[in-house]
Amino acid sequence: MSCVLLYAPGLYYDFEDFSQTVKEVMQSGLEVEAQDKEMQDEFKAADHQCHFCTELDVRKAEWYSKIGKSEKAIEHMRTALELNPLDAITHSRLASELYLLGQNEDAKESYALAYELNPKQLDTITGFASFLYNLENDKERAIEIIKLGLKQTAADGGDESGMSELL
Repeated sequence: MSCVLLYAPGLYYDFEDFSQTVKEVMQSGLEVEAQDKEMQDEFKAADHQCHFCTELDVRKAEWYSKIGKSEKAIEHMRTALELNPLDAITHSRLASELYLLGQNEDAKESYALAYELNPKQLDTITGFASFLYNLENDKERAIEIIKLGLKQTAADGGDESGMSELL
């Protein structure tokens, strides 16, 4: 069960499940944002007041991704990465969106950077390994990344069950 926090200026909605209804609410809210000058101004003001400005762009990127608007998601991820270029998770998510759009060279570069920044992050390991295995036909490197991830996760006392099924 996932929890989604939907933001509209001055209002917060907390949903336990990301259902079709929530998806429709988010989509309509994002469409209004694109047309509503006042809402755009409020988002800009929130950006300037926020100590961690990347968070707003990351959330917007997640929303756009969930409603299938990869180009807008990528735009917000890149903005977030301009402010925090060491965010491995956002690099990994960017790689996934780029892959969905068939921008494989950019996706590979983003996965590689995400892996370099945090080689223990499960989504990065599985995404990068899957990319190498399926698109690059580099099965040896993909298996190496998964084995290293399993080893590091086990050494840290973490749960490696998400990766072991890939082998």
